[in-house]
Amino acid sequence: MKSTEVEVVLTEMLGSLATVVVQKKKNKTTFFTGEKVFSFTRKDGGVILKLPNALIEEYRKKRKASYLVMGKKQMKEWAVFRFENEKALRKDLPIFKKAIGFVSAGKT
Repeated sequence: MKSTEVEVVLTEMLGSLATVVVQKKKNKTTFFTGEKVFSFTRKDGGVILKLPNALIEEYRKKRKASYLVMGKKQMKEWAVFRFENEKALRKDLPIFKKAIGFVSAGKT
Protein backbone atom coordinates (compact mmCIF):
# COMPACT_ATOMS: atom_id res chain seq x y z
CA MET A 1 0.00 0.00 0.00
CA LYS A 2 1.10 3.56 -0.63
CA SER A 3 1.81 5.69 2.43
CA THR A 4 -1.14 8.00 1.70
CA GLU A 5 -3.54 5.04 1.56
CA VAL A 6 -2.13 3.62 4.79
CA GLU A 7 -2.51 6.98 6.54
CA VAL A 8 -6.14 7.37 5.46
CA VAL A 9 -7.13 3.88 6.59
CA LEU A 10 -5.24 4.09 9.90
CA THR A 11 -6.61 7.54 10.69
CA GLU A 12 -10.15 6.25 10.18
CA MET A 13 -9.53 2.95 11.96
CA LEU A 14 -7.56 4.20 14.96
CA GLY A 15 -8.92 7.74 15.21
CA SER A 16 -12.29 6.31 16.22
CA LEU A 17 -10.81 4.63 19.32
CA ALA A 18 -11.46 6.62 22.50
CA THR A 19 -7.86 6.93 23.73
CA VAL A 20 -6.18 7.64 20.37
CA VAL A 21 -4.98 11.05 19.19
CA VAL A 22 -3.85 11.43 15.57
CA GLN A 23 -1.16 13.92 14.55
CA LYS A 24 -0.58 14.48 10.83
CA LYS A 25 2.63 15.98 9.50
CA LYS A 26 4.02 16.42 6.02
CA ASN A 27 5.62 12.97 5.62
CA LYS A 28 4.01 10.86 8.34
CA THR A 29 1.09 10.40 10.68
CA THR A 30 1.70 9.65 14.35
CA PHE A 31 -0.72 7.90 16.70
CA PHE A 32 -0.73 8.58 20.44
CA THR A 33 -2.45 7.09 23.43
CA GLY A 34 -2.34 9.78 26.07
CA GLU A 35 0.94 11.54 25.42
CA LYS A 36 2.80 8.40 24.31
CA VAL A 37 3.43 7.33 20.72
CA PHE A 38 2.37 3.78 19.89
CA SER A 39 2.51 3.92 16.08
CA PHE A 40 3.56 6.04 13.13
CA THR A 41 3.72 5.76 9.38
CA ARG A 42 6.67 6.09 7.04
CA LYS A 43 6.72 7.59 3.57
CA ASP A 44 7.59 4.16 2.12
CA GLY A 45 4.22 2.79 3.30
CA GLY A 46 5.57 1.02 6.38
CA VAL A 47 3.73 1.17 9.68
CA ILE A 48 5.80 1.29 12.86
CA LEU A 49 4.39 -0.12 16.10
CA LYS A 50 5.74 -0.21 19.65
CA LEU A 51 5.32 -3.74 21.02
CA PRO A 52 6.98 -6.06 23.53
CA ASN A 53 10.12 -7.65 22.12
CA ALA A 54 8.71 -11.18 22.50
CA LEU A 55 5.67 -10.26 20.42
CA ILE A 56 7.82 -8.70 17.71
CA GLU A 57 9.78 -11.95 17.59
CA GLU A 58 6.56 -13.90 17.01
CA TYR A 59 5.53 -11.63 14.14
CA ARG A 60 9.07 -11.66 12.73
CA LYS A 61 9.07 -15.46 12.63
CA LYS A 62 5.76 -15.36 10.74
CA ARG A 63 7.35 -12.83 8.35
CA LYS A 64 4.72 -10.24 9.26
CA ALA A 65 7.18 -7.74 10.74
CA SER A 66 10.82 -6.76 11.08
CA TYR A 67 12.64 -4.72 13.69
CA LEU A 68 12.93 -0.99 13.12
CA VAL A 69 16.54 0.00 12.49
CA MET A 70 17.63 3.57 13.24
CA GLY A 71 21.07 4.18 11.81
CA LYS A 72 22.85 0.96 12.78
CA LYS A 73 20.82 0.29 15.92
CA GLN A 74 18.02 -2.28 15.97
CA MET A 75 15.17 -0.98 18.12
CA LYS A 76 14.05 -3.79 20.42
CA GLU A 77 10.49 -2.54 21.00
CA TRP A 78 9.70 -1.05 17.58
CA ALA A 79 8.56 -3.14 14.61
CA VAL A 80 7.93 -2.35 10.95
CA PHE A 81 4.79 -3.84 9.41
CA ARG A 82 3.84 -3.74 5.73
CA PHE A 83 0.34 -4.36 4.48
CA GLU A 84 -0.57 -5.48 0.96
CA ASN A 85 -4.00 -3.91 0.97
CA GLU A 86 -6.69 -2.25 3.07
CA LYS A 87 -8.33 -5.55 3.99
CA ALA A 88 -5.08 -6.90 5.45
CA LEU A 89 -4.53 -3.68 7.39
CA ARG A 90 -8.04 -3.68 8.87
CA LYS A 91 -7.75 -7.37 9.73
CA ASP A 92 -4.71 -6.60 11.90
CA LEU A 93 -6.49 -4.08 14.16
CA PRO A 94 -5.75 -6.38 17.16
CA ILE A 95 -2.01 -5.72 16.68
CA PHE A 96 -2.63 -1.98 17.04
CA LYS A 97 -4.72 -2.60 20.15
CA LYS A 98 -1.82 -4.61 21.61
CA ALA A 99 0.50 -1.66 20.94
CA ILE A 100 -1.95 0.70 22.67
CA GLY A 101 -2.14 -1.63 25.67
CA PHE A 102 1.63 -2.01 25.84
CA VAL A 103 2.28 1.72 25.75
CA SER A 104 -0.60 2.51 28.12
CA ALA A 105 0.69 0.02 30.68
CA GLY A 106 3.92 1.99 30.86
CA LYS A 107 6.11 -1.07 30.47
CA THR A 108 8.46 0.72 28.11
